[in-house]
Amino acid sequence: MRKSVVRKLLFLALVLVAIGCVVVGLKGLVLVPAPPAVRAVSFGYEDVSDADFDWARAERRLRAINANAVALSAGRVEWTPFMWEEFPDAYSADSAVAEDLLARALSHVGDREVTLTIDAFVPRLIEEEQALAGVDSAGRSSEFQASASQLSHGVVGDRLVAYAVAVASRYRPDFVALSELHFDDFTFGDDDLADFRRFSGRKDWPRLKGGQIDVSHDSIARWRSSVLSGLVARMREGFPPGVGLVVDVRASWDSPTGDRAESGHDYEQLLASSELINVWNYFGLSARGAGYTDDLARGLNASVGSGRYALSIGLWADDDRTISARELSRALRLAAKAGARSVSVTPASKLSEQHWTVLEQAWAQH
Repeated sequence: MRKSVVRKLLFLALVLVAIGCVVVGLKGLVLVPAPPAVRAVSFGYEDVSDADFDWARAERRLRAINANAVALSAGRVEWTPFMWEEFPDAYSADSAVAEDLLARALSHVGDREVTLTIDAFVPRLIEEEQALAGVDSAGRSSEFQASASQLSHGVVGDRLVAYAVAVASRYRPDFVALSELHFDDFTFGDDDLADFRRFSGRKDWPRLKGGQIDVSHDSIARWRSSVLSGLVARMREGFPPGVGLVVDVRASWDSPTGDRAESGHDYEQLLASSELINVWNYFGLSARGAGYTDDLARGLNASVGSGRYALSIGLWADDDRTISARELSRALRLAAKAGARSVSVTPASKLSEQHWTVLEQAWAQH
């Protein structure tokens, strides 16, 4: 009788040990979540415009980390990696022969999902014609950003639309993305005021008690967002079938369920004319750390939905540094754990050996 009781106790102990092992195993799985469905690396213009860039080596790297998507810079309207017949002087490669450097890069990406990214800054155009520049509330002109009125109904907006449609039609990528399409404080010129009046019905800018322009007023944020969403809609209308449109947007550092309407990035307005928003999780340039990735991804899942955004993890950090491999690892793990469907890392030119190793551990070893 006693032997029987002992055997039963031993059996129960073995069962408990087995259950404990399973639990430990499950905890291990939670620590290494499954990678996102879309895993991308972004190559900047410094790579695409380099006629000697080793794309074969880059492709081997992408294969090693199990990346199934890439983003390639398509330059700017004034600075193109191929001969754009409409504006041939914009071709920027240092070559005696007008080689299509974007086509060269595309020939090495295989069957991965492809996004071609257009930078909306126009410093050369502004240098040639100062009237195109945005003006801030103190009357200073921007070196890079066109005015809001130029984007809504000026030559800069027209040229951006033409270039986006040209890139979409020429290469038929999965997506064309618009980057640096945002407003800082450079939307207060005379032409912009005329636009704002038509939009808001106001006679003047909203002002503080001291007479200064209330740059954070909600009416300005709504107007800026309407300008950018209108420009995006014009581009989308000219795209061939099968090519989607993505808009790079700033992350909200104050509220993970919020947006950046003050920059012109009302997420819902932009998504009305685009397939995705690409959210800049550039925590190395903010007061937030890698840990905010979890809050941001969960907030975006709740506010716009997991299938309507991509999360871009930027390698930049203050003082010309990059985020560490440890920070990248944490951000990748938190993004996957929070359920971000699409994650990219940018730019490839700042990826160290340690960063590549982290990507392989996060995306390939499953």
